[in-house]
Amino acid sequence: RLQLFLRRVRDRVAHMELLVQDMLGYSRSISEIRRSEWLSAIVADAATEVRENLLARGLAADNVAIEWAVPKDLAVAVSRPHIQTALRHLLLNACEAFLEGTTNLRPGSVRVRAECQEDTAEIVVEDDGPGIDPELLAELREFLPGKTTK
Repeated sequence: RLQLFLRRVRDRVAHMELLVQDMLGYSRSISEIRRSEWLSAIVADAATEVRENLLARGLAADNVAIEWAVPKDLAVAVSRPHIQTALRHLLLNACEAFLEGTTNLRPGSVRVRAECQEDTAEIVVEDDGPGIDPELLAELREFLPGKTTK
């Protein structure tokens, strides 16, 4: 009973740490200057942050493989903090699709791929989780405040 309580506290603290990081990032002046960055390095850093978050929450991060097919020589002009934050949230959300309850992360995989066409890069994040109920998906696409799948 005590271990379960401590695990829940640890999960909530890890979640609060993410929220605080996001709030600090939001409140600080983040440069919106776009610089040439290696997209594969940004994806790798975001994946590392997600893995560390899962481990801090006491979850078996190795149960979910985060794989990426991003050309190592694909450089994009981006604001790195912004794109890395967005990727971190997408990857974390994809990994959390494998949560059973609050403490078990069942096996699965998350894939990131990127393609460059002319002057744009497309990044796709996919997982083999259970998916979203079509009715709920329609509601989520309305972007209503507070609406979530969790």
